[in-house]
Amino acid sequence: MKIDKRKLKLQKLLLKIEGGEDIALRELKSVLTDNEYLQFQNRWEHERSNRHIEKPDEIKHYEMLLKKAVFADSKLDVYSARSVSGKKVKINVLDKLSLNSEIALFKAVEYLESIYLQLRCWFDRDIEFDGLNSPSDVAQLPRVITSRGSNVETQGLLAPVTKREIKKESLENSLFAIENPTPLLTEDEQWEELKKTFAKTKKCVLDAERKSKFLAIKV
Repeated sequence: MKIDKRKLKLQKLLLKIEGGEDIALRELKSVLTDNEYLQFQNRWEHERSNRHIEKPDEIKHYEMLLKKAVFADSKLDVYSARSVSGKKVKINVLDKLSLNSEIALFKAVEYLESIYLQLRCWFDRDIEFDGLNSPSDVAQLPRVITSRGSNVETQGLLAPVTKREIKKESLENSLFAIENPTPLLTEDEQWEELKKTFAKTKKCVLDAERKSKFLAIKV
């Protein structure tokens, strides 16, 4: 396939996948080189193997506490909104929900502090526990990097990557290689480059020897 034609096909598939659609493996294979497609397969196999990494029990327990804190906070928001809109809500109900929300948040923060340094790589953000900067609401609580959702700030090496994202990455890499070609040297050109490198190295060695002899004479 000619380079210009392959470039157009790569761009077309990239636009398709950026638009939220998926592309078939046969489409991907038809525009990638054999080596690029092999890299795609290896990348996907590596991702699949990463998904078998078991979460530590401490992380699972934190996720449970986080879920309870989020639920308590959401429930408080619902009843608070009803109160603001004029609907009758007993004051003691709001007080109880507010207390439950605070307790759930406190338990999550307290447990997080006990495991954070040991399991930092599992969380999506840096947290300080100095009182003033400690998480004061559920939105500030770190999420586990394998989680999905708008509250996840950053995702690390353990975060899941979809097959479509790897396809997109492969298309982008292939397009970059076409637009930024690396010149291939013939055997004669490679030999000439090798001789130049050898000559430079030899010159450096000779210069060093001359300098050493000169210093020895001077002393």
